[in-house]
Amino acid sequence: MPKGSCICGKLTYEYDQAALKAICHCLTCRKLTGSPYLTAILVPENNVKMNTTAPKITDAVHEVGMTMQFHGCDTCPSTIYKTAAGFAGFKIVFAGTLDGSEDVGTEGKPQQEIWVKYRVPWLSALEGCEQFEEFPPGDE
Repeated sequence: MPKGSCICGKLTYEYDQAALKAICHCLTCRKLTGSPYLTAILVPENNVKMNTTAPKITDAVHEVGMTMQFHGCDTCPSTIYKTAAGFAGFKIVFAGTLDGSEDVGTEGKPQQEIWVKYRVPWLSALEGCEQFEEFPPGDE
């Protein structure tokens, strides 16, 4: 069962049975992570177990107008996962918060790349991934 935590270790979690792993290039994820993309693991909400205090929740609006809630530590700046009405029933776990490299690879490589219209020009498409200019149909 993959396990993860925030940078200070106060907030820990584990999950099982992920539904999908995706690379997101949207501007919201780029700004939130400070990197050119987010590796996101969609996990049914009942399959994520928070092992410590409840996360701090911060609202933000995605560039398409969807309100998203970012769940992270109230002590350090780590964001563990996000939720949104467009992804009802799922927690979108940030793969960078997983504790070990073996956990990042648990579900295999990503199946999708989304918001590729914002992919930085020095990154190539990930071979074998479905490519979507924005959200896949039915995901917003």
